[in-house]
Amino acid sequence: MLMKSEHRKELVSEIRSLAQSQGLNTVFTTFLEITANSLAAQTDPENAEKREQRYQEMASTMTPELLSSYARMLALLFLTVREYRDDPCDILGGIYHELNLNNEWNGQYFTPDDVCRLMAQITLPSDELSANDGPITINEPTCGSGTMVIGAIWAMQRKEFDYRHNTFFVAQDIDIRCVWMAYVYTDAHDADELRKLIADFKPAEYGYPVDGVIMEYDNLVYGRSLGATGHHENRLMALKWEDELYETECTGLDVAVTRTGMVSLTATFKPVGIDGTMVSRAYVHNFTIYKNLALGIGDKLMVYKANKIIPQIAENRTKSGELDYPHTCPCCGSRLTFHTLPGGSKQLFCENPSCAAKLVQKFDHFCEKTRMNIEGLSATTLEKFIGHGWIKNFGDLYKLEQHREDIIQTDGLGVKSYERLQESIEKSRHCTLAKFIAGLGIPMVGRHAGRDLDRYFGGSWEAFESAIQGGFDFTQLPNFGETMHNNIYKWYADEEEAKLWRPLLDKIIFEKETTNMSTNTTNPFYTRNIPLTGRSASGSDTFTAMKTTRPSL
Repeated sequence: MLMKSEHRKELVSEIRSLAQSQGLNTVFTTFLEITANSLAAQTDPENAEKREQRYQEMASTMTPELLSSYARMLALLFLTVREYRDDPCDILGGIYHELNLNNEWNGQYFTPDDVCRLMAQITLPSDELSANDGPITINEPTCGSGTMVIGAIWAMQRKEFDYRHNTFFVAQDIDIRCVWMAYVYTDAHDADELRKLIADFKPAEYGYPVDGVIMEYDNLVYGRSLGATGHHENRLMALKWEDELYETECTGLDVAVTRTGMVSLTATFKPVGIDGTMVSRAYVHNFTIYKNLALGIGDKLMVYKANKIIPQIAENRTKSGELDYPHTCPCCGSRLTFHTLPGGSKQLFCENPSCAAKLVQKFDHFCEKTRMNIEGLSATTLEKFIGHGWIKNFGDLYKLEQHREDIIQTDGLGVKSYERLQESIEKSRHCTLAKFIAGLGIPMVGRHAGRDLDRYFGGSWEAFESAIQGGFDFTQLPNFGETMHNNIYKWYADEEEAKLWRPLLDKIIFEKETTNMSTNTTNPFYTRNIPLTGRSASGSDTFTAMKTTRPSL
């Protein structure tokens, strides 16, 4: 009997969660069809175009978030299949029954795995299996979810028979969902080749540091249909090597307030050498993680660098729990509150809109090089200016000449520093809508989203603001989901935020973004596809071989 693995539980949970708005039958059926079509578009040459068109048709009706949900479901299915690669079971059929989607009135009950295995052992000439005799043909006229086919695979595995390249499966059923289940599972089970490919990489033998490999689809049209986030294109999949763990001792907890009011917690520990650098602190991502770590002075910590870059705490082996979390803001002294984040975890927040630490971080974010690019306004300098009351909103940055004499008398500054600062401020008056929006600090609307908005609204702030006032649906833009849409409207309606940015509008001159890129056809890399990390692989598949190199949506 199939045990419920963590990945399987997560898959069922994902289906149920999406079903709250879509319906169980719709979600499960859509998942099966879009998965089967995406796989078959590569594995059935004769019908490839038709199946690709059907996939594109289905994908075109979905938001990037919804399509990503189905991609995540398929990823979870592959992870579940991997857990049972040595003992294949009817995963999809079991989920189908668990969700009560089977048609009991028509007697739709799938044969148990153990019975199918016994039947496969009886009917298959297991002792005579040989690849030299040509492919074996297996016909299952009432396949259900493919349990009999899976039983046959199980029996062949016991005889070390390469069923992937030497078996022709024909599976039929009156219910098209069953056909999809049988096909998806059989195709998904062939992740072994991918694992073997990845196993061939030996990072320890390289003469340079390598933290993993990146895979991408060889079908560019399909890959682009998956969209992208501000971080990466969805057609790309990164696989990282397992990180090395190092032992150290906890020494304390640093507390800071971000521009959103979120209180960040950073654990400190005795310095330890990791990947060529000395590491002594690691960010604790939220309060839930902090509580689970149960930190205390002297606790034995196992730390590592995630992807050989970001310090992280893997575990606390002693968990004394002696370090208490902050109850008040370290800057303004306001009582901290708990917020529940979208993923269910909790985080500490300072709710005081006048908290100086929040203002410093907001201004620092605004002045960054990739945003308004105002040099000379470090967090330390901003803290002094805010403390003196010289800047209370973004517009005040462009009126600092009123405080010239006081500024040049400030510690760490002077006439030359003031003049350089003023020159940088004046230069920033001319900016693109993309950088301006990125600097405003709208949650999840950063540089990439700013460029998208810049292109769509022709670099015009008036067009952007009019769209908001007119109830524009931002989800129609590429890579914009419901969360980003809601964040824009919430930010625009926030009166405290408006006090920061509205005084700025009459001080900025918006310019259209220009690119000066030229194509050099004599370049040796022109028209060539060069992977910068790892290596690429491609293969041709057939519908009958059940052999796939396209393991996710």
